[in-house]
Amino acid sequence: MSGEKENYYTTELGGSDGSIKFGSLESALNGVKGEVISDVKLQGSYEGHYITLDKNGPREGWTLMRCPGSLDITAGEYIEGPGKSHAVTITAKGGDIVVKCENGDMRFEARNIEFVANGPDGKNGNFKVKANETINFNAKNVNIDAEVAWSFLSAGAGKITCRTSMQMYAGFSKCMTASSSKKSNKFGGKDGTSVVKDSFPK
Repeated sequence: MSGEKENYYTTELGGSDGSIKFGSLESALNGVKGEVISDVKLQGSYEGHYITLDKNGPREGWTLMRCPGSLDITAGEYIEGPGKSHAVTITAKGGDIVVKCENGDMRFEARNIEFVANGPDGKNGNFKVKANETINFNAKNVNIDAEVAWSFLSAGAGKITCRTSMQMYAGFSKCMTASSSKKSNKFGGKDGTSVVKDSFPK
């Protein structure tokens, strides 16, 4: 491999079924360009099947892995009882963690699933869910607890349906519709401001 980097101590052991290299020169891998020295590279018989521990250059300290088939990780079989210890832990000391599925679905399965957003200083943590089509919540009980405020906004139609009963409580409530300027409202009058009433009239 030609390039600016040179390594006169490269060692390779292998055969037709794969190889292990120490100090090999590597160029673009997994879409990351640049030439680096790999401390250790485990190479399968297929060129797109490898694990490399990069040493310097644009991938200094990187560990790159490529698997053309399925990657199956199994752990925790000797942990006694559920929740006794963490079977798998992934920690990022800096930067982000991105899990990307280019052509498939993603599913989380567990006894319980918890998402915690604490923020960099233990405050101002945000949790965002975004979909370009549909978001469905389906459970026996759904609870939403907002310490400060909550808001539902629809650019189109909105609908709330309860098959049995509905209870609504508020210290002060307002309700306004565009039709209030044309027709009388339940409190009387056609003034648009007349529909703004205390939900607990004295």
